[in-house]
Amino acid sequence: MMKRYFLLLLSAAWLGLTLCLTVSCKKRQVNPEANPAKLFTPAFELKHKWYYLTADSIEPVDLPQNAPDTIMTPWTESIRISSARSTSGADGVNTGYGLVNRAGIIVFSADTPDFHAEKTLLAGNTAGQLMLKDDIPLFTLYKSTFFNTAQPQAAQPKSMRPFLVQYRADSSTFYPLISYENLSLPENSEITGYVWDGLAFYCSVKQNKPERVLFSYLKISATQPLLTLTPHTSKTALELKTISTDDFRKIQEPLPFNKAPAQIRELLEHLDPDLYFTLDYATFDGTTPVHILHGTDSSIPTDLSASAYIAGTWTAIVFNDGTVYLSGALHNRPALANGKAVSFRLPKLPAGFVYGDFVLSESTLYTAWEESDFYKTGRSGFIQVDLDKLLYRPVAE
Repeated sequence: MMKRYFLLLLSAAWLGLTLCLTVSCKKRQVNPEANPAKLFTPAFELKHKWYYLTADSIEPVDLPQNAPDTIMTPWTESIRISSARSTSGADGVNTGYGLVNRAGIIVFSADTPDFHAEKTLLAGNTAGQLMLKDDIPLFTLYKSTFFNTAQPQAAQPKSMRPFLVQYRADSSTFYPLISYENLSLPENSEITGYVWDGLAFYCSVKQNKPERVLFSYLKISATQPLLTLTPHTSKTALELKTISTDDFRKIQEPLPFNKAPAQIRELLEHLDPDLYFTLDYATFDGTTPVHILHGTDSSIPTDLSASAYIAGTWTAIVFNDGTVYLSGALHNRPALANGKAVSFRLPKLPAGFVYGDFVLSESTLYTAWEESDFYKTGRSGFIQVDLDKLLYRPVAE
């Protein structure tokens, strides 16, 4: 999440926005559990498992700090969960997916996580945002012009470089839908940011020229069903339209907390209204998460951020310090705590580690973690938590 926000800030800077962050060595000490007495706290023990990531697999570990040491590299080049999404469970099975940068995808079922590697498409590329179309995962690829020194054309021709890829869980295969060649971008250009609204991509295009960097903005929509496209058919099945800087700014502009959905505002109503943090909330429609700013005082930077999900029967929020808020009824389960909100804490991470995106697969919570130092990432993985045993213990037993 911090990485996505970093991209938003970079894009905003190039758009000419003023960033109201004062540089300071002293960061505010924050605690999102400002008044936990207003919330129900489970009395049962947290049952969980830890996993760490490699380029080829997911491996169990007793604690994140005991995972094998990894050289800290820029987050665009690191093995890490770059994005995660939950499906709606329209087929009766509520599944989660985690996109692993440079490596593949994790299928988060209710019982066990399964890793599916993809080296051909993801090698040398940065995995962007994970989206869903009819509960089928889609993701984009790009090359970081800051940290990836390989020239795109030298490593792979544009006709072979995928922009949009789908993952089919029924066959555990990855299929390119749109290539960079299909987009007719200027030479030495990359799509560095975008918003997917379910029908079209609204993209920020960065072109590196010897004397300067240029930004332009593009709307990409398909004239045929998106999931049926291939790089060959996309040559004639895409509608490309240049949009203005102002149009793109309005599409990706963060919203104030008072514009957040009622489910999120109600879960966090006990927090200090001046507490400043960022929150991205997603829904089962699979579109780009909406970026929310909470609080009014941004003069002192904080590291506090959160991911949220608004589902049909439940709402969940996970802060990067491990604080979790949950309300409603999980997939095929009764209402939690007689309709009250639930709060609990994931195990405290060591200094320098943070939690990231999460998914709920039926009653199993999976939350990414990583070792982070500003723009660099070291060890990474996820925690698996059995919410049946935590919140529905009589049912689980």
